[in-house]
Amino acid sequence: MGSGASVEKVEDELKYSSTIDYDLLCKLSNENGVTEDERELFYSKHKKPDGLIDRGDLIFAINTVRAPANNAISDVLPPIRFIDFNKFKDHGTFPRYPEQKDLITNLEDISREKSFLVFISHCWLRGWAGAEGYDGRPHPDTADGVKFQLCVKGIEKAFKSLAPAMTECFVWLDFGCIDQNGDPAGELKQLDQIVASSDCIFTPIHDTEVWELPRVVKDMYAEYKAKLWLDGPHAYINRGWCRVEMMYAATIPLLQGDNDENSSNNKNLLIEKQRLRNFSAGLHFHASNGRRPHLLFGTNEMRRNTDPIILPPLQNSYFTHYNPLDGSLSVESDRQHISTLIAKLEPYIKKQQEGYKGQTNSQGQYHGKGEYRFASGDVYRGEWSNGLKQGQGMYRFASGAVYVGHFMLNKMDGHGVYTFASGVYYDGEFKEGKKTRHGDVLLQQR
Repeated sequence: MGSGASVEKVEDELKYSSTIDYDLLCKLSNENGVTEDERELFYSKHKKPDGLIDRGDLIFAINTVRAPANNAISDVLPPIRFIDFNKFKDHGTFPRYPEQKDLITNLEDISREKSFLVFISHCWLRGWAGAEGYDGRPHPDTADGVKFQLCVKGIEKAFKSLAPAMTECFVWLDFGCIDQNGDPAGELKQLDQIVASSDCIFTPIHDTEVWELPRVVKDMYAEYKAKLWLDGPHAYINRGWCRVEMMYAATIPLLQGDNDENSSNNKNLLIEKQRLRNFSAGLHFHASNGRRPHLLFGTNEMRRNTDPIILPPLQNSYFTHYNPLDGSLSVESDRQHISTLIAKLEPYIKKQQEGYKGQTNSQGQYHGKGEYRFASGDVYRGEWSNGLKQGQGMYRFASGAVYVGHFMLNKMDGHGVYTFASGVYYDGEFKEGKKTRHGDVLLQQR
């Protein structure tokens, strides 16, 4: 697009539109000094099969041809914004920025010593043409606000169980904390700082069907059966932006200053370590191991009145299978933004190499004491017999759950202690990988 184009005029014109047709493109081009040749070249490159243009593609094109001075201005990012959870609840629906900017508290004005900060990572339910209830204005929730209710209920549970010593709670929500009339993807250049400021990420999943998790869950990503979690290009786990948020949450150190060579003298790190004492159960468990938990709370959990599920971090083989660059997008030009964001994570990424280290028998089978690291991030350390886990050992799951006890024929069997990622633990007997009735489920943190 021509250098005379004004991104501010276009953003105002398209305030509630995710796509534009050819007639509107012509109108905007004429109003902003774009030549016919420039317009037709842009249209030929960016039109979709239905003849429409993504709003983001147009704004991205205008931003890339701004004068150098204007480009410098556009690189100045706004302050990181959060919403007081009490104000969020009182509002009664997802607030939109900038219309509800009075609900905003800038991160620098939040007392971290006494505050629990939650990053809401979600997939918009009315974000594309064809979505149920879509009226031309993209919105993250259903018309009756079912996802907002999931957020309220689930975050209340997380605040009470994971950070009981904190007195305040703040949430970050894309719809309510970044400028929806401007360049939302551009503001996410500071996604690393937003995630680093958060104690956990929280995902609400609306579901209309009743289903059961298996008694033994081997892969929560694949076995959580809500359609809006894993079914189709608009499901959470299949969305590019959702995956990159999961990746950031799993990779960026939880304690601010952890990667600083002078972190022992870093005031922020000292504050964060003091905050660690105010965390409980699964949050304390994950924070102590340098992780930021990802909480999943859907209609299924609200129906059963259970706490949010803690997911395995998007690392190792999970990252390979759910690479953000392979995820679906509503605005194709966002893929370049995602590529840039992934590149920023390179200093933090630590991939686990699969393999065994330890004793073997004359046939080369694992035998005696040894450790096996799995591509998923799981680790088993303990006794082996002829290639099988047999005897006493410890199995640490990528999700943060840990089993310490007896194994037989590769399965938990005999007495053991299983600590769930939430911090709840079971102390008792196991048979062929399953808990028996001969044991106690204890709620206190180990």
